[in-house]
Amino acid sequence: MNFFIVTAALLLVVTGNTAAEGEEDSYNVVNYAGPKAFEIGTTAKFGCVFVENTTMEYSGSWQMLNSQQLAKVSERKSFVYTTAPGFIKDRFVLDGSEYETLQAGKLAATINDVRVGDDTEFSCIIEAGETSLGAKFSLDVYSKPEVYVYDQLTAFALNKEDVNGTITDIGEVTVASCTAVGVYPKPTSIKFLVNGDKSGSRSVEVPSEEWEETELEDGTLEISVDLKLSPTEKDHKRSYKCEVEMALDLGDDKMVKSKNSTSPLLITHPVEVVTLSISPKPVDMNKMVTFTCRSDGYPIENIRIIKRLSDGSTTLVGETETDNQAAKLIVTKKALKDMSATYTCLSDGQESKTEKLKVNWHDSVIKVTDINNDNKQVGSRVEFIEPRSIAYNCTQQGNPEPTIYWKDSKGKVISSGPSSAVLKWKNAMQEKSGRYTCSSSTGVSEIPIDLQIDQFCKPKIEKAVSQLEDGTLTLTVQCTTPRGAPICDIQLSTNVAINIEPEEENKNNVKIWSYKGIEPVGTEATFSCYAANRQGDYNVSIVVDDPEIVTFPLKSGGISPGVVVIIILLVTLVVIGIPYAYYRCCRKNDNSGHVKGNQLDSVEVEKLEAVEQTRA
Repeated sequence: MNFFIVTAALLLVVTGNTAAEGEEDSYNVVNYAGPKAFEIGTTAKFGCVFVENTTMEYSGSWQMLNSQQLAKVSERKSFVYTTAPGFIKDRFVLDGSEYETLQAGKLAATINDVRVGDDTEFSCIIEAGETSLGAKFSLDVYSKPEVYVYDQLTAFALNKEDVNGTITDIGEVTVASCTAVGVYPKPTSIKFLVNGDKSGSRSVEVPSEEWEETELEDGTLEISVDLKLSPTEKDHKRSYKCEVEMALDLGDDKMVKSKNSTSPLLITHPVEVVTLSISPKPVDMNKMVTFTCRSDGYPIENIRIIKRLSDGSTTLVGETETDNQAAKLIVTKKALKDMSATYTCLSDGQESKTEKLKVNWHDSVIKVTDINNDNKQVGSRVEFIEPRSIAYNCTQQGNPEPTIYWKDSKGKVISSGPSSAVLKWKNAMQEKSGRYTCSSSTGVSEIPIDLQIDQFCKPKIEKAVSQLEDGTLTLTVQCTTPRGAPICDIQLSTNVAINIEPEEENKNNVKIWSYKGIEPVGTEATFSCYAANRQGDYNVSIVVDDPEIVTFPLKSGGISPGVVVIIILLVTLVVIGIPYAYYRCCRKNDNSGHVKGNQLDSVEVEKLEAVEQTRA
């Protein structure tokens, strides 16, 4: 047992001369050390200490006495004086007298197997000539008794019927007894705490005059008390804890208490209130949910928890048919989605208020179906030819309803709704091609749909001729398929030989040939465009008949062959045609020597020309 110093009031015992006035404070040199109370059957260790650095000088000796003169060494007690480490007794002479200086010592006492009777008054005395200085203190001993309770009346009705059929209140009855064995000292109180109330505000204290006490051989007491009540219905299910309390100084724990409890009182009364609770509510699917039904009656013949369906039918959740002292039924189940319903509890003809349970559940996946195709599931990639009506329904069932989103390739929400969202276009064109993603607020895996809207390759071919300031010609032929999807394979060709190779430029659905510095080809040129994708192929053509491309230009220092031919034809016409016409039209008659209509030969022509020159 650890020592701790408790300063006690000093007792100044005067057997002769008293101390001189003004020296009173110097006598406070003896302190008690140790606890004040010891439990019966344990070892008690305590003592006194002589405070060091005192200015008083004493002769004589230490003594420890008690009211029964037990200071002598016995089989259970020992008293030993020791000095503090490093201190010794010095002897010196003052005014012809010899004194002994006591240095910071202590007088220790030990009592083995503490018993009733060891709680006596002790004194630590220093004899100093005719003066005695010391400290007086008392030791306390105590026990922690065993407490037993006996149920005298556990289940009963509040009224009774006599032989004449008269019903009267039960009145005051003894519901339990409490016995404490090995009590010492006599308790300060014995009381019954309602339902183990720790504050003591709800308790029934038994007056001490109603205690039955018996002294045992070891000097402790056996005390019995009865709990008497005039019960009411409020006492139903109450238990009472018997508490024996002794007021002793034990340091931090100021009170010695021993307790034990009775069984609950069960008072017969009809069912009036039935309650149902469900926890947790709402509950996630596959988690455990508990239904608790409580009835305020006793005894209970039957408790049932039922589920009420929307069509008016019921399903039994759980049932008990025993005399249920707890007056409750607890049913625990794994929550399934079909358990979202209304529940109620029935007990002996009484029904609780209904309670609604919502089970949180969601499909583990989301689905995308084609509304226009009998709601068949849509694959991860869809291809078709524009224009076409699109209605893709993305769904996920659950409670609470999840929010479904359709997003485009940039993450922009283009459609949303509770439990479903529809990606819809009346006439979807090629511009709607791309990746669309369906997602849910529940966080399940997203579903991407790659939408590819195809269009036939219907090519368009164009030509253009341009001339620079230096006269250089450029022929440009361009073939395009504006709406072709997937991208069209375009090929250009021509039916004539051209003096230079074209510069080729390719873009999506566009092919361009550029002939920079082209020379005339002397004839019309036909250019053909072939365009194809998986939806089919098409051909178109265009004729280049621009004079700049077709006609050869005049060469410097000569005449064009074409012009020479024309000149020859003209000369021939003049040489042959004019004389012939003249002969036919202007020949002389008989008088003139020419006949009109007769053809002149060349000689005649020459003669005629000579005559005409002579006349002139």
